[in-house]
Amino acid sequence: TMTMTNGASLIVQSGTLNGVRVNGVLDVWNTYDEANLMVINGLVLNGTALVGNPTNDYFGAIDFEGTQTLGGNGTVMFGNGYYYYDYDYNALYLADDGTTLTLGPGITVQGQNGTIGYGSWWGGAQNIAITNQGVISANVSGGTITVNAQTFSNVGILNAPIGTLSLSGIYNLAGGAINVGIN
Repeated sequence: TMTMTNGASLIVQSGTLNGVRVNGVLDVWNTYDEANLMVINGLVLNGTALVGNPTNDYFGAIDFEGTQTLGGNGTVMFGNGYYYYDYDYNALYLADDGTTLTLGPGITVQGQNGTIGYGSWWGGAQNIAITNQGVISANVSGGTITVNAQTFSNVGILNAPIGTLSLSGIYNLAGGAINVGIN
């Protein structure tokens, strides 16, 4: 368990978190550009993961190795790293074929531009699955959040109040809610 208090952040330029619980701010390329954090044996986020910077186009990704769960009660905030010809530079992506990333019920993924699943800029596997039990919200005007997986299951909430939410692959949305144009 890593706990940040009094405005402190865990600033990551590169490295691996192995079965870690983060209580506080996890700064993944908000401060540094084009680095990659690897996660193995799950990540519990009780705070905010800043993936990319919202003002200067710094971009980054969290690389989940194997089948993983992003759990806890936290928020992943994608920065403005540009979306250009299917390249979404901010990402939560899976490295290995045949694996699944589960976003737990207390997790919210939001922000301007980012991909969940296959990250075309970062590579990784395309034969992957994403299960959303939390909230995925395209909540920044002019932004795009993409779920790019061979299989996507939603038992949580998908929001697109002012941004664009793009889904690719085979998806099952029967178990969750979809809100378009609603804050």
